[in-house]
Amino acid sequence: MKIILGKVRPSSRPHTEAHPQVLIIPQLAQSPTGIDTSGGALFSGIRISSIDAAATAEFLTAIGFVELLPPTPVSVAGSQLAPGATGEPVECVVARFALPEDADRFTVSVVQHPATSSDDPVPWGGNQQGLYRCALRVESVKKALAAVPDWIEQCGEPVWCPLPGTKIDGLYIAFLRSPDGVVFEFVERPLKVFST
Repeated sequence: MKIILGKVRPSSRPHTEAHPQVLIIPQLAQSPTGIDTSGGALFSGIRISSIDAAATAEFLTAIGFVELLPPTPVSVAGSQLAPGATGEPVECVVARFALPEDADRFTVSVVQHPATSSDDPVPWGGNQQGLYRCALRVESVKKALAAVPDWIEQCGEPVWCPLPGTKIDGLYIAFLRSPDGVVFEFVERPLKVFST
C-alpha cells in the first residue's frame, strides 16, 4: 500500500493542538535508516492528531498498517503539536505505524491530546477542516475489503473511477471511516501496471 494525502485545510479554531479535525502538520525529517539523503530531506511521515489513539491504532492495524509503537503516554511540548503553541509539556498518548511495503521509510504518528476526549468525530462528507482523505494503494479493492473486520465503517459499495488516457481504463475505490471520522480510501492500483 502507498499513502496519498488529500486536502488539508487551515485552522480557524484557537487551540489547534487540541482539536484533531482542525490541523494536520506534515513534518519533514531525514530518515534514520541510512537512506542516502544527500539530495535533500525526505518526506518520511505525517503526524495525525486523534480523539482516541487506541481506537485509531486498532483501525489502522485492521486496514493494513503495522504498529511500530503502541499507544504510549508521552510528555510532548505544545510547540511540537502546533505552530505558535506554548512550550509547556502536555501528557499525550502517542503511537506510530507504517505500511509493510514502506517499512519505516514513511510512518504515521498518531497523537491523542488530553483536550480531545470530548470532541466528536468528523461527520461524513467533504468540506470539513482537517485531514480530508487518506488513500491507500491496494492490489485489489475486493480482496482488501474482504480482509477488513466488520466493525470498520464503510461508505457504500466501491466505485469505479474512469481514467481515460492512462495505462488503465480506470480503478475501483472503496471508502472507509476512521474512529476520528477521517475518510480512508482503498484505491486499486496493481503494481504490475504502475511499477514500469
